[in-house]
Order: sequence, then structure tokens, then C-alpha cells
Amino acid sequence: MRFTAEIRDGKTLWYDRQRVSEFIRSLEGQQVTVTVEKRQELHSARQRGYYRRVILPTLERDGPGYTAEEWHEILKHMFLLTEKDGRVFARSTGTLSKLEYSNYIDKILRWSAIELGVVIEDPRARRETRVCEPSNHRPAILTRGEAVHSEDS
Repeated sequence: MRFTAEIRDGKTLWYDRQRVSEFIRSLEGQQVTVTVEKRQELHSARQRGYYRRVILPTLERDGPGYTAEEWHEILKHMFLLTEKDGRVFARSTGTLSKLEYSNYIDKILRWSAIELGVVIEDPRARRETRVCEPSNHRPAILTRGEAVHSEDS
């Protein structure tokens, strides 16, 4: 069982004290192992949104005939398998840290391009584009790293 708490002034402040107490009472008379670790920051809404609004719909539209929810299950079973107490199962994406979610997305993007031939837009690879005014006052489109060129030069 996993519980979340905050350590303040050397004391443990449980977020759901009643649930912790009930669980501990249920273990009366048994030997237990207690592990305490620093909580990892969970993935961001931006990561989850990209997965749900870009990756899954792209696979549903351009992949071989599965719904977005079916793709979600397929991808979890491909890239998020874990073992606990001799059982193998797919982790929930809701439990992934930012780093784990980023790695999950990277694996999907590579696999999709290589195995399915479906290239999914990666927002991290977008090139910044902006409009500026060269000296002759005609708009020019610049992409990061490009020099300004006008038709007069």
C-alpha cells in the first residue's frame, strides 16, 4: 500500500490519516516492511494533454484501425509493463513522473514512426518562427538561426 505524507518539523503529516490508521490496524500482529522515499513530481497537464489530444488521435486517424482508447491500452502494454509480487501488469499513465512520462512519449514517437510509418508531431521539435521588419519595411519570415535577406540585397 502507498500513502502520501509531508514531513514537517520532524513529524509525519499524513494526507489521509484515517486510511493510514485503518490499514495499519489491518496488519495487527504481522511483520511489515516500511519504505519511505521522496515523492516524485507527477507528470504535467501539458504532457497528459499532448498524449490525449495529439498522440492518441493521430494513431487513431493514421494507424491500423484502433480507437484512441484501444491505442492507450496497447501502448501501456508495450511500454509500461512492470512486475510486482510475481505479477506482470501495465502501469497506469496517471502514476508516471514527469521524466517517466517524457520517456514514455519518446518511446511512442520513435515506435510509431519506425514500425507504423506514422509521424506524430513533437512540439519540442517545432522551430520558432516570427515576423520582423527588415530595413525596407517589407515583412520577412525568420526562422531561428536564419539571417535577414531582402530582395534588394
